[in-house]
Amino acid sequence: MKRTKTNHERQLLKRLKSLNGKVKYNHNAEYDGKRQSVALIIIDNKFYQGTATLSEKDQFNRKLGRAIALGRAFKNYDKKNDCPNPAWGFKDEHSTTNL
Repeated sequence: MKRTKTNHERQLLKRLKSLNGKVKYNHNAEYDGKRQSVALIIIDNKFYQGTATLSEKDQFNRKLGRAIALGRAFKNYDKKNDCPNPAWGFKDEHSTTNL
């Protein structure tokens, strides 16, 4: 059986579910010519963003990028470092992962 999520990501998603939060991923972002995976979570009507940037030596991996970005979004949540006006995200219920 092929697993689509890492163990770390599964643990973070359980935590998000217990907080009644939602998550959205973007794998098409770029910064300084480098590809990024970005996770945007919403908890209690506040947005928290985490980003995983690839170096030139890395090969893109969605699964790993999701896990790293989600972990970093939770670090921002733990620090209460919210993102007040995200440039992308939760426009309708069909575009989110509702846990």
